[in-house]
Amino acid sequence: MIHKQRIRCRLTQGDTMTYYNLVKLAHIIVTGHSGSGKSTLSRQIGEQRNLPVVELDDHPLIRENLNRQKQYYLEHKTLDKSPENIARERDAERRAYMEVLSRKDPHVVEGSYFLNANPNDLKEHELHLLDVPEDIIMEQRTKRDVAKRIAKGMDPISVRCSYVTNTDTICVAYAAAVKK
Repeated sequence: MIHKQRIRCRLTQGDTMTYYNLVKLAHIIVTGHSGSGKSTLSRQIGEQRNLPVVELDDHPLIRENLNRQKQYYLEHKTLDKSPENIARERDAERRAYMEVLSRKDPHVVEGSYFLNANPNDLKEHELHLLDVPEDIIMEQRTKRDVAKRIAKGMDPISVRCSYVTNTDTICVAYAAAVKK
């Protein structure tokens, strides 16, 4: 989207001149690993700049990838890490973020899929990369998983986090979620 910015200048004789500066309004991209705070930061930026927020996880192509991987896991008890599937997922991710970035009006776009993006796809946009220490990410992801289990009426102690190697993290997250 091209925004026409009106600028008025005073000339030496006291007259004014008006000219227009054409400014391209770019999307704001927020990316980082799961649990790094992308959604929180995206909402804050959206509110501050009065922009809509788009979560790439909600894009139909991404949903299709996630559903396909979930079905594969239910059938094989492992994730499909074949080169063909990885290529298919990367292609769908790129098509999803390129579709969102081609929208005329600027948005705050949030997703970890930009971590695999071609930098040339992103150079016209404002980019925020959240680099959060791993122990904080693990704690935040665990808290989120525990809170989801509680919200669904499930036993939160049954949270199995393949990304958590320290059982203290699960206990801290469980205690924090139960306190709420």
